[in-house]
Amino acid sequence: MWFGSRWGSARVALALSALSLGSLLIYACAKPDAPTHTACKNVQTVPHFASSYSDGWGIDQRNTRYQPRSSINAGNASGLTLKWVYGLASTTPRAYPLITQDTIYVGDGGRGLVALDRATGCERWLHKHAGPISSAIVPGWIGTRGILIFNDRLDGTRAVDATNGELIWHAVVDDEPVPWYSGTPLVTKDAVFVPVASLEVGLAANPLYGCCTTSGGMAAFALTSTGFTEGTEQNEQLNGQPRMTSIGTATAS
Repeated sequence: MWFGSRWGSARVALALSALSLGSLLIYACAKPDAPTHTACKNVQTVPHFASSYSDGWGIDQRNTRYQPRSSINAGNASGLTLKWVYGLASTTPRAYPLITQDTIYVGDGGRGLVALDRATGCERWLHKHAGPISSAIVPGWIGTRGILIFNDRLDGTRAVDATNGELIWHAVVDDEPVPWYSGTPLVTKDAVFVPVASLEVGLAANPLYGCCTTSGGMAAFALTSTGFTEGTEQNEQLNGQPRMTSIGTATAS
């Protein structure tokens, strides 16, 4: 569960319940900067990725928000105790973490995507990303390669390797003049579906701009090592990474 925090420069923290390996308790609290614990120097950097506890923000693809693998119940919830704390770089977290058998993947806006060891809270690896991560961290597969999908609210969808944080592809929608990637992607066997909002209405502040031509839509990207398939094209470079078009964006009327 999430609780908001607006305590000035205080950092938000993540805490893992010591009660159950199948349950995660997340909350916000004030926490000063602290040096890395010596125990983290020997943490295994490669996580396991055989299974996970959610497929998106709603836990499953039906958005039921029900976690059948949790062992927390009314009888033992009062026994939850703090096990470890991780300080987020931002006081406005917008990402839903992904939990696997031994790792928690956290979207830490302003710092990047972080893989934390479930038992200790130690950092396995960091995929550096300065933008706002604004979706759930969603699992997927490219062949036998485990991947993580997430959105930057202003700069498209990214796929990274779940074992080391390496960027695989970065895709944006070129059909919208001012797209906003505020919805969590849906990952299937061979595609990533991304809901796209439109901020074109903001351009209407200019009296010479004829608003509006778009109102958002749904984009689809191929679940491949490049993010596009035959029939799409690779456009300009963006921060050293390919800027890609979507595979048939359907714009809402």
